[in-house]
Parts: sequence; C-alpha cells; structure tokens
Amino acid sequence: MFAINLEAGYIDAFNGHDLIYSDRFFLGGENTIRGFRYRSIVVTNDAGTFVPDQFGFAQGGDHFVQANLEYHFLLGGPFRVLLFTDAGGVYGAECGKPAGDALCHESGRIRYSAGVEMRILVPVFGAPLRFIYAKNLDPLPADEFENFQFSIGTSF
Repeated sequence: MFAINLEAGYIDAFNGHDLIYSDRFFLGGENTIRGFRYRSIVVTNDAGTFVPDQFGFAQGGDHFVQANLEYHFLLGGPFRVLLFTDAGGVYGAECGKPAGDALCHESGRIRYSAGVEMRILVPVFGAPLRFIYAKNLDPLPADEFENFQFSIGTSF
C-alpha cells in the first residue's frame, strides 16, 4: 500500500503589518520531514546556515513545500512496517523583507530524508505508536537531525 502527501503554503502580511515569528512556516519533526528536529528546517542562505530575524533567531519562511511518500508492509495484527522518503523546504527573503526589495533575494533549500518506520496500533490510544529511523540524504553542518524518533499518532 502506498501513501502520498503533498503540501504547500504561502502567507503574506496585509494592511502594513509584519509577519511575526509564530506566523511563519517551519518544517521538521515526525509529522513533516522525519529525522529533522521539530521546527528546525528554516530559511537558509547559500552557505546552508540559518537566516536570523531581527532578534537573532532562525527565521521561518513565508512559503513552504513538502512531499512525503510511504510504502506500507502489513505484518499482521497491529504491526506495520513502512519505508518512507520525505522532502521539503522553507523559503523567504534572506533579509526578512519581501523578496522584491532591492537588498533581498529568495533563500531556502529542499531538505531530504528517508528511512524505515514501525507502527504498532494500540487500541487504547486509538492511534499507532511510531518508531522512526531516518537518514539525512543531504547533510549540512547546521542540520539538527535525529536518526531515531518516537511518536504517537499518524504521520499525515
């Protein structure tokens, strides 16, 4: 059995307001790009390091793309093993202003992971226990990557 998830998002400020930190997009974690730490995929520059906001924190993007592909093996009973590959990126203007600004350019990159996951459906929870082993397919020095992750619930 195959499972496919495709997502994209775009956000823009209006009426002269700026986007605040929590309005922006971040990826990473067991429900987006597995293996990467939760919310660790942010806007990066050409060197692969994060683009800071005005307070020095990693800047989320004003748009993102994400794709997940899974192949499920039913083992019987509550057990399921699946192979997966995830890809996604967070994008924004490197200087924090709209990309049309003369001093700004679009920045970000696609991040990739692949691995294997075991799911055990526990009726008490009503959702599967997920044991995830992931491999970073394009490691960068600034990546926050965890090869092993655990979660309760579905992936997408």
